[in-house]
Amino acid sequence: MDMPLMPPEIREDRGEIEAALSGKLPHLIDLRDLKGDLHAHTTYSDGKSTIEEMVAHAGGLGYQYIALTDHSPSQRVAHGLDLDRLQEKIAEVERLRLSG
Repeated sequence: MDMPLMPPEIREDRGEIEAALSGKLPHLIDLRDLKGDLHAHTTYSDGKSTIEEMVAHAGGLGYQYIALTDHSPSQRVAHGLDLDRLQEKIAEVERLRLSG
C-alpha cells in the first residue's frame, strides 16, 4: 500500500490510514522513553527479586526511580507484609540508600 507500518496501538479507525499516507503518524513511546517503574514487587511479598536486585536492574535499564509496591497484610495469598516485615523492608531500603 506504499505507506508506513501502523503500530497496533493506533489501529482504531480514527484517521490513522490518512495519517500514514500523509507521513504524519504520531511518535509512540518506546522502552527508551521510560524513566522508571511505579509498580514493582520484591521478595518481601510475591516478587522474585530482592530490593537490591530490583534497584540494580532498574539502574541497568537507566531508570531514575522505582516504586516498591509490595502487598499489605490483607493480601495473605500474596505474602503481604505485616508491620514487622514492613519495618524490616524500610530498614533495608535505608541501608541501600546510604550505601549507594
